Amino acid sequence: MYKLVAIYVDGTLVNDDKKLTQKTIDSIKKASQKNIKIVISSARSFYRLKDYLGQLELIKDNQYTICFNGAVIIENKNQEIMLSNKFDVEEIWELINLAGKFKTSIFLYSMNNVFVEEVPRIIETSRSFKNVKLDLIKFEDINFIKNNIYKILFVNDYDKITEIRKKSQRSFYRNMKLQVVFQSI
Repeated sequence: MYKLVAIYVDGTLVNDDKKLTQKTIDSIKKASQKNIKIVISSARSFYRLKDYLGQLELIKDNQYTICFNGAVIIENKNQEIMLSNKFDVEEIWELINLAGKFKTSIFLYSMNNVFVEEVPRIIETSRSFKNVKLDLIKFEDINFIKNNIYKILFVNDYDKITEIRKKSQRSFYRNMKLQVVFQSI
């Protein structure tokens, strides 16, 4: 008998249109009624998962969600953070400087915000950023002690992301405790 099922969102829980099918909803509800813990796991923040959790009736006591590829675990009903791993301020600035060196966009993800200094044109046609609210702000104006950063995303076209990966020192970002994401569009 299963006691817990962890399900990744993209490519597993939702279809290509980022929607839950009725069959998936019914299966999750049936498992939950059998007292099987259903843990949703994603690279996304909690606020971007709340609609799915609501449809699956998982916003209740003792149900948890893994966000930002494991950097945060949240209790769904009270949105209490059970586990939190954030980037160190020094790491954030090193990655901001790396993005500047390669003249590429970088997105800084906090619990409820995605901070950018400018919105790159390349994301206008991307489905990945369709429902992402971007907060325009100079990075130097962000208090990184108050605004914990859980995910950092480099965004550009395939050739530029490939160049950054080749020319940057992998040991630099591999030694960080959290994932650094390079996304080509």
